[in-house]
Amino acid sequence: MRRVPADKEFKFFHMFASPTGIAAGSLQEFYESLKKVSAESIDFHMKRGDFERWIANVIGDLELAARIGNLPREWENKEDLRRTLLTLLEERIKELKKNMPENMI
Repeated sequence: MRRVPADKEFKFFHMFASPTGIAAGSLQEFYESLKKVSAESIDFHMKRGDFERWIANVIGDLELAARIGNLPREWENKEDLRRTLLTLLEERIKELKKNMPENMI
C-alpha cells in the first residue's frame, strides 16, 4: 500500500511517445487512474504486459501481478478489460488492508 518515488510511478500512455499525463505511485492511485484513463491506453499497456511488470517489479506484489498476467492480452470490449482490472485491484487492495496492522492503514 506504499507510495513509490515519482521516477518509479506508472505512467499511462495512449501509444508510444504519447503520454496521457496520468501517473500512479501506489496501488490505490493505480486503481483510481484506471477509472479515468482512456480504454485505449489500458488496452495498449495490457497488450505489452506493462501492468503486471510494474506491479511485480516496482510495487512488489507478485500475487496481483500473476492475476493480471493470467488475463487475456486481447479484449474485444475494452470496457470489460477496465472493469476486470478494477475488480482485481479492488479485491487485492481489500486483501492487503485486511492483513495490515491497524496503525498502517
